[in-house]
Amino acid sequence: MKRSTLILAAILLVGGALRLWGAVHAPVELIERDEFIPAAMTISSQHLPLRVAQHGAVPVYLIKASSLIFDTSLIGLRLLSVIAGTATILLLYLTAARWWGSLAGLVAAGLLAIDRYHVAVSGRAIDLPYDLFFVTLAIFAFSRFLYSIDERGTQAARPGYWLYGAAVASGLGFLCKELTAIMLPVFLVSFVFLRQTKWLTRREPWIALGLFVLVIGPDLYSNLTVTLAERRELLELHEQAARQRGVDLSGTVYVENGLYMSYGDQLSRFRSVGFNSTPFYFYFGGLLDSVGLVLDNGFDEFPFMHPVMGGLLWIGVAYSLSRRSKDKLTVFSLTMFFVAFLPFALVELGAPRVRFPSDPAALWYWVDRTMLPAMLLTGHAASLLVRRSQHRPRN
Repeated sequence: MKRSTLILAAILLVGGALRLWGAVHAPVELIERDEFIPAAMTISSQHLPLRVAQHGAVPVYLIKASSLIFDTSLIGLRLLSVIAGTATILLLYLTAARWWGSLAGLVAAGLLAIDRYHVAVSGRAIDLPYDLFFVTLAIFAFSRFLYSIDERGTQAARPGYWLYGAAVASGLGFLCKELTAIMLPVFLVSFVFLRQTKWLTRREPWIALGLFVLVIGPDLYSNLTVTLAERRELLELHEQAARQRGVDLSGTVYVENGLYMSYGDQLSRFRSVGFNSTPFYFYFGGLLDSVGLVLDNGFDEFPFMHPVMGGLLWIGVAYSLSRRSKDKLTVFSLTMFFVAFLPFALVELGAPRVRFPSDPAALWYWVDRTMLPAMLLTGHAASLLVRRSQHRPRN
């Protein structure tokens, strides 16, 4: 067995163990207790929701599946999140290793395996581990598309099918959090920067777009057709499921506002163009807090990324950006990092018109998906530096 395979197995074992430890020992979080777990428990053959609370319904179906596969205890509800989080590590390795070799893949996977933010969210029955899994799946599929049109790949791989896979994965991510829609401009801008705009004259990208719309169709339908009576029915089912787990939602904002947040409610957060420092807290929040720049944020259930990790990733991005020669995956990764980060640093936010307990005006983790291309780039940078040191002549 190759040494790289053994190291990958060790990384997956450590990553899975850290996430399992969190699933077993972490106390129930607010959004688990009040939102995701009760919503999952309302699912039955008589009630198949298209949308729940703030986002699409995919996470609660997966949490329900976790309860059926394992059990309805808190740990049982969380175990599928642990699996999704660990699978995300593997996908990151597979993406980097195909393009840049096993060392780059091992570094990228290792960084994600020990990242404290991802460890924390992957041990909870919430939407974030599933969203990040589907985003990484979309990255993997698009990287395979790029590889198949690269001189190292082969057209026999039918690149259009990888585009379809990226679109479906992005759609499933959208049904976890609508922010995953940002993958569409990421793909489009990547075609431009990669000088592959000729692909936009072919049918495959447009079929892929159609598949994305088809996947998110149920959520679109729910936003367009849901009635006040249906919202009240959803709230009653949610309250009943919460009471069965010993949670009393009476008097909470769920009762005051109804358990539903539409696209319009989500977009009502955006107020004007202007510098917003909040996204930087995802990478450097611990450091900024320590120097007195404390973030006024109600979403404090999960830790910021460790600033050492954040600094390392930004160095990896800067190094990759500075290199003259860039392969297709590097260009795509840089594109995704900046397209998914800069818009949130350039808008002023306010409180949404519908408030939930987990809805502060500005959510620092909106840019969490940018860590995925950053880890890929850092893995590549590490492999280049190691290779360069190995070829350096000795005195």
